[in-house]
Amino acid sequence: MTLRTTLRRWLPAAACALSIALTGSLAAEEEKPSSRELFAAAKQALERGHEDSYQTLLAELTDYPLLPYLHYWQMREQLDAQSNESVQAFIEAQADTPLAQQMRFAWLRHLATKERWEDYLAFFRPTNSAMHRCHYHTAQWQTGQQDEAWAGARGLWAVGHSQHSACDGLFTAWEAAEPLDDALRWQRIELAMAQGNVALARFVAEGLPDKEADIARRWATLHEHPVRVAEDGLLPVDGERSRPIALHALKRLAATEPERATEIWSSVARDYGLSTGERHEVAHAIALRFALRRDERALEWFAPLPAESFSESSRGWAVRAALLSKRWPAVRAWIEEMPADERNSERWSYWLARAHEATGKEGEAGAIYRRLSGSRSYYGFLAADRIDAEYNLAHQSLEVEPALIEQVLALPAVVRAGELYRLGLLQEARSEWNLALSGMNRAQSLAAGALASDWQWHDRALLTLARVGHFDDLNIRFPLAHGEAFAAEASQRELDPAWVIAVARQESAMDPLARSRVGALGLMQLMPATGRELARQLQVDLSDHQSLTQPELNIRFGSHYLRQMLDRFEHPILATAAYNAGPHRVAEWYPAQGSLDADIWVDTIPFHETRKYIRRVMAYAVFYDQRLERAPTRLSERMPPVVLPEALRIATQEDDKAR
Repeated sequence: MTLRTTLRRWLPAAACALSIALTGSLAAEEEKPSSRELFAAAKQALERGHEDSYQTLLAELTDYPLLPYLHYWQMREQLDAQSNESVQAFIEAQADTPLAQQMRFAWLRHLATKERWEDYLAFFRPTNSAMHRCHYHTAQWQTGQQDEAWAGARGLWAVGHSQHSACDGLFTAWEAAEPLDDALRWQRIELAMAQGNVALARFVAEGLPDKEADIARRWATLHEHPVRVAEDGLLPVDGERSRPIALHALKRLAATEPERATEIWSSVARDYGLSTGERHEVAHAIALRFALRRDERALEWFAPLPAESFSESSRGWAVRAALLSKRWPAVRAWIEEMPADERNSERWSYWLARAHEATGKEGEAGAIYRRLSGSRSYYGFLAADRIDAEYNLAHQSLEVEPALIEQVLALPAVVRAGELYRLGLLQEARSEWNLALSGMNRAQSLAAGALASDWQWHDRALLTLARVGHFDDLNIRFPLAHGEAFAAEASQRELDPAWVIAVARQESAMDPLARSRVGALGLMQLMPATGRELARQLQVDLSDHQSLTQPELNIRFGSHYLRQMLDRFEHPILATAAYNAGPHRVAEWYPAQGSLDADIWVDTIPFHETRKYIRRVMAYAVFYDQRLERAPTRLSERMPPVVLPEALRIATQEDDKAR
């Protein structure tokens, strides 16, 4: 690959000028490369091992604010050549940048690899990283501080999951020096079983006496086959550890086979002496599973339970169970039992109003609807629809004094963040931006949000303003980035453009390079496997999954997938749910009764994330209608009743007859 071709990857606007300059044709160029261009070329030269070119470029960047990044990358690649003194000098010089901690962690990993434990102790600082903590206590052990090392090992060991492999040697030495007592082993077994980590529980149980190990193994068996808790002789009725194991098995059975749990739970609870509170735990587990399955039997289990046994979550599911059955008096009763803060939230206020309306208390319902309708939110819009009120779409531009903008713009971390952002180094840019925000007051944060918006760094702009509770500038909250691409793809597929953009806004906060924890990419957060399938369907050559971060391609693929979901489910709410949770799950959520109000359907979805997702997308679509200078489509229009397809209805009836 030529230098010119390589540079074009880094410098789309000025690569040719810089490449000519670097290949000896400077006389043919009138403009000198910018520092930003030189930095990008130096980074590339460093990565490719072109030392001479790197040093030449480095000499031109003495005052460039990102120069420490080049030094950091070079030191990180040449750790064997570093000394404690050089690393410490770098950390001290960059103490006010994210590079200090990054360098410290890189050096600690290097010291651990080289088993330089005295040096490790000198450089270590407290951290939540299990790997670094394991190395730290290993360093203590290796330098003769055994009491401290074993205390640290004990804390690292007592977790319900497998620890980082860096702990293996430490644990082996600790167990040899201080054989584990049975109580400590049982502590970890209990933690492991609470997390469903059966393999770890079995492993830890191997060190117990035979009788105790057998009980632990039976616990693992009951986790995998909880219905066996009713078998005679599997678990000693009078055993010291039997009661919590029986409770675990019953709750596990409730989560997997609630019908079977209803048959055996009472006798098992009696046999193993479960307390009243523990019996309530089992009943709640059964009720919750029925509620998650949208089964009316949930109410039968929730109804007799005392109010003090309910958590916020279980109260919410009791309301949802009543909503599914449209038992409005029960909806009202459950909500009115909530603590005031919970009851007065927009969500439960709306459903209380719906319950009042359904039970003939129009005055009470109207008062709540009027109050909620002033809110710029999903429930505010739903409430406005109930009383035919106008939506509150008030926009107020963020006004910041130029002097304050200049003050924020002069902050070193902001300067570095801006340079990194323009270079496409977004991970580094976000680190610098977050560092800058950590030291800002509210006024400075508002200025920073305005500044990021001016840079078209949309995700940082809207998230920065949200951080300080500023939601009035709807243009910053709902940017129209890549508007032409969204409009073209929506038009081609006969989709509502406000809906498509709202999905992108929820998926990525309009960050084209967004990457989720599970690997979803780009504006519309496409998984690589989905991207490959869509590329095949659209006959697009997808060179690699990183291509999915290209805005136009990502919008095209995401819009095409939305069209598929809309064609499959013939309902915008179900299509939105399918985009988030997957079509296979949504197909299981059709209303058993044939038809259900869309607002009820949304709030009874089993997944919290999907409920929140749909609410946000529906509200965001209203704001994007306004941004697109269209009359807002009301939620009552976007959210028609969810109807069970005729073919499914007939099949369901035939299944019922067969039973």
